[in-house]
Amino acid sequence: MQTYIGFLRGINVGGHRPVKMEALRQVLGGLGLQGVTTYVQSGNLVFRSGTGDSASLTAEVEVALEAAFGFSIPVILYRPGPLREFLAANPFADRMQQQGNKMYYVLWKSDPDASLEERLREGDYPGQEWQVGSLGLYLWCGQGYGKARLDNNRIERMAGTQATTRNHKTLCRLLEMAEAL
Repeated sequence: MQTYIGFLRGINVGGHRPVKMEALRQVLGGLGLQGVTTYVQSGNLVFRSGTGDSASLTAEVEVALEAAFGFSIPVILYRPGPLREFLAANPFADRMQQQGNKMYYVLWKSDPDASLEERLREGDYPGQEWQVGSLGLYLWCGQGYGKARLDNNRIERMAGTQATTRNHKTLCRLLEMAEAL
């Protein structure tokens, strides 16, 4: 069995695209996924699957979710090892002790456009710093994510791929959940 950490893009935000976590667990359990566990209401989950093919698993989950909830829900899946390595390579790690709540990770669904870094350098994002990593973008938001000009929607447009943003605490918690599964 393979363990996966999953992220659903754009659900339960401001009352739009509602998905109840119990219903989500039931849909995924119906696909034969095991140990499906959710974390908070924003589409974070951990589960085990007999397949090691994350691309086909992602497609299968997306089809099932659209059938169950009536709208398309992008799904981003990672194995715990690569996600743990991505977090360990955080270029802003020296700031985490004092201000860890300002650290965000933008995770790609697929590889970003080759011109992403150039496009990011052209922008002006006061209070924000970024660096492209192996699975996504490390995003330091000195004034908090709520005031960020460089947000998930802008990054998706620049990267040419779907992405989802999570804070440091959430990713650490999901890795803990994956280890316990």
